[in-house]
This record gives sequence, C-alpha cells and structure tokens, in this order.
Amino acid sequence: MNTAEQVLAGACSLTVLLPALHFVAGAYLWDRTIVAAANPFHDASRLRRWAGYAYLGLAWLGIVLVCAFGVADMLAWTPGAWGGVDEDGQYTSFGSAIGGLSGLAVGSMVFAALMRRAEAGPGGSHRLQQAELRNPPHAG
Repeated sequence: MNTAEQVLAGACSLTVLLPALHFVAGAYLWDRTIVAAANPFHDASRLRRWAGYAYLGLAWLGIVLVCAFGVADMLAWTPGAWGGVDEDGQYTSFGSAIGGLSGLAVGSMVFAALMRRAEAGPGGSHRLQQAELRNPPHAG
C-alpha cells in the first residue's frame, strides 16, 4: 500500500468512525441533537434534512463495521480449515463470514437501541413533542 492509498483508507475510516463515536456518545449526552437528525422539522431545508440522514447513515455504517470486525476477531480462534471457496475461487474462512453477517445484525440492533435511548431521553422527547406541534397533521 502506497502513501496515497493509506491516506485515503485513513480518511474513509475517520469518515465513518467519527460519526459513529459521536452517535454513541450523543445518545446519552446530546440526545436532542441525535433525534433532530432523525426527525427534521417539515420546514427544514433539503440540505439540512439530507445532512442529518447522511450523518445517521455514516454512524450506522461505523457501528456495523466495528461490530463486524469485532466478531471476526473474536472468531479468530477457529481453524483456518473451517471455511470454503466461493465461485471466484476465493477462500473465505468461517470466522470472517460469520463476522460480517453477525456484524450487520448486531450493529443494526445496537444502532436501533441507541436511537431508542436518545428518543427516550429528556431532550429527545422534548424534540419529538416540538416536531409534533410544529408539523401539521396531513389531511387525509
């Protein structure tokens, strides 16, 4: 790996890990900010809404990656013979395959639990009440 590739890999890692770290800490400390990103007011600008959605997407991706690599590392004790060859002839071990799949599931559950925690906090519930009062109900 040359220097440019290392810098690009580091930038991509920070792009997903910093929002994930902020989301995890924010679910407990800045719950109103987290809920505001997920539930923008109806009159918020399109850029502000998409910035909130991008933040949540990057935070989710960071949490999933941390969980996936964590599970894969915890399964590093499995013998290398446990695995198989795919259609392209690439060998995939049992630990890395299970790590990726369980990382997706566990990471999504952690993300959902943290989002519920932020919405249940005092700032989050206040922000949801503000959104209900500010957003008119749809006439149907």
